[in-house]
Amino acid sequence: MAASVCAAESDEEAAYLRTSQLQAFANIVTNNRGKLPKSSLRTVADLRYPVRAQVDRMLSCAARWADLRHLRRRLKRCSPGISPMS
Repeated sequence: MAASVCAAESDEEAAYLRTSQLQAFANIVTNNRGKLPKSSLRTVADLRYPVRAQVDRMLSCAARWADLRHLRRRLKRCSPGISPMS
């Protein structure tokens, strides 16, 4: 199993940094592969519905929290029976 995790000092920063990952997955869906894009809230907001829906499915088990306890709980919900590494 794979899980996507973006950790930062704050939830806001983690959400912002995660936009690079969202854009990278959108680039895969649209066959526009390349280097990891820089974070940009505007670019993620501009994704069209079909692309955004596919990206959301690809990242259905993802977490982006500053608090490690919240992160572990989210990962545990994604994968009952599998213990995240400490």
